[in-house]
Amino acid sequence: MTNTNLIKTLLASVAITASAHATAIVIPNFSFETPDGGVDLVTATASFQSNPNASWLRSGNWGVQDWVNAQFAGSTGDASVLPGTADGYQAAFMSSGATIFQDLGVLLPNTEYTFTVAVGNRLDRADSNLVTLSLINGNNLSGNVLVTGASTTSPADGTFEDFSVSFTSAADVTGNLVIAINSHTASSQLVIDNVRLDASAIPEPSAFAALAGIVGLGFAASRRRRSA
Repeated sequence: MTNTNLIKTLLASVAITASAHATAIVIPNFSFETPDGGVDLVTATASFQSNPNASWLRSGNWGVQDWVNAQFAGSTGDASVLPGTADGYQAAFMSSGATIFQDLGVLLPNTEYTFTVAVGNRLDRADSNLVTLSLINGNNLSGNVLVTGASTTSPADGTFEDFSVSFTSAADVTGNLVIAINSHTASSQLVIDNVRLDASAIPEPSAFAALAGIVGLGFAASRRRRSA
């Protein structure tokens, strides 16, 4: 391999190392398909389950619902998926001020987390549909809040749109990571679905320094060969 090709290879290695590859963290019942809310297909009447014990812990009232066309067009029945950025045929509803949360295990060091939720806007109501998302270091809502972000606009009528917050952890973090979703007190009811958490490892500065040193040696060797 020539010095030029070697340098190109080393530069490519730096670029690959510098790029963070996102990994989706598993969130149990992320699209609220459990338990089955059910729907009366004859009358097109939605059914719901209030405060279910379905992976999520809560503060305040919430539930899961199998929605119908009057609420989200084309959603009546288990075979009809919800629109926009939702997933599946059910979504959660939350009363004003309610919070649901999960402990997802160990908080990883040097990691960028992106927490995303699909927020819905029903056709048959005029709720503000505002959400607050938080990442917490601990085992419940009383832990150390790492980041929190609140939406300020409601999605378009009859669909779901994503809202996200991001946080990058330090090298010396310990403990667990909790995700929390809160319904703004301005919202008489909040509809959410398709909860996601992506983690991207951030290389430590020492890795960049080592690669930069190797590239520097490659340039120096190339210059010596040209001047010989």
